[in-house]
Amino acid sequence: MKHIYLSNPKIENDKYRIRLVRKKDLEQIFELYSNLDNLKCVNKDDCNLDDFHYTTMEKVLEKYHFWRCAYKNKWFARFSIISKQENKLIGVLELMKRRSYDTFDNAIVLRLDLFKEYEKYQVISELLSFIYEKMLKKCSYSKIAVKATLEMEERVKALINNKFKLT
Repeated sequence: MKHIYLSNPKIENDKYRIRLVRKKDLEQIFELYSNLDNLKCVNKDDCNLDDFHYTTMEKVLEKYHFWRCAYKNKWFARFSIISKQENKLIGVLELMKRRSYDTFDNAIVLRLDLFKEYEKYQVISELLSFIYEKMLKKCSYSKIAVKATLEMEERVKALINNKFKLT
């Protein structure tokens, strides 16, 4: 994952642009994390007791500064996912290499937080392929971990189709 931290990466194909979260994205990120319907499509997995439900722009701005600090310290990287066709943010991506004493040691944790209308099999499949090809193929890791609940049927189907195994 070191190549992600070497520069300000901008990765794109004909459909999507993935780049570090910018201040100008915060209004759309606030929409993502303040809407309870969207939170059903968010990996809210006890990151320092954070439920990712942000009800003020001040909280989103606070998180933005934390994400920038995390990137600078190489703890994890937070990216905006932009639909080129719609020219808008459709979600947020986080990549983190995990060190632990369990089965996920040396795994890349891929957090994929999408607006509900983009939590579709086709979009998720395209994003998984794109992220792997452009960002993760060069990384050294034992596995990639992506959170999905059984209620996230489209995501589960996309993960299985992209050769992920359920645990």
